[in-house]
Amino acid sequence: MLVAVCWFAGFPSPRLSDACPTEGSSGLAMAANLKLLGPDLPQDFVISVDPSVAILQVKEAALAKWPAGQQPPTLQQLRIIHQGRFLADDKTLKECRIPETETTAMHLIIKALDAKSADAPCATDEKTPKCTCIIS
Repeated sequence: MLVAVCWFAGFPSPRLSDACPTEGSSGLAMAANLKLLGPDLPQDFVISVDPSVAILQVKEAALAKWPAGQQPPTLQQLRIIHQGRFLADDKTLKECRIPETETTAMHLIIKALDAKSADAPCATDEKTPKCTCIIS
């Protein structure tokens, strides 16, 4: 009897088709379905991407499917939020723990070009001195 071993599964199987699924069989080429929500997007804005892609490629896929008739933003303006957190461009969907088997809702927001940096202090910042006294 021939026993095939599939290295990623970690256990032997009596049939080769059970041990090492092909791309079409057991879902090696699964796609993550992302429903993007935002004030500038239609309700049914869903994209399908490979789970191993980075968030930057998700933004590119969203721009490629941007609704006709609307001025698309730049790639640097797009921000993706999932479970209350901004997702970094260099992280993959797998690293962000996005499930492959179901549609996941994410917020896609457009940051204004003239928005201030979060690091810049403002007058209402608690760490900014309120007093303008000069002690000599």
